[in-house]
Amino acid sequence: MVSWSTTQEFDVVGFNIVTIDGKGTRTQLNAALIRCEECVTGAGHFYSYVIPKHKNGHDMFLEVLFLHGTVRLAGPAVKIH
Repeated sequence: MVSWSTTQEFDVVGFNIVTIDGKGTRTQLNAALIRCEECVTGAGHFYSYVIPKHKNGHDMFLEVLFLHGTVRLAGPAVKIH
């Protein structure tokens, strides 16, 4: 499971969970865009998403997609026990 939170969601369209290997190859792990929950209010939100058959957070990142086309990369993910 991957979890993250936002403090505000202005201009956010949604999120993708991706891996980026040592060669820079990007692989999207979610089948469809994870839609922003507070786009209208601008408030923050807590998210969680299950990644089946993924054993660790190695090379895993969160892409934040914005209305104006910008993509911000956050991570790498940290494994919490």
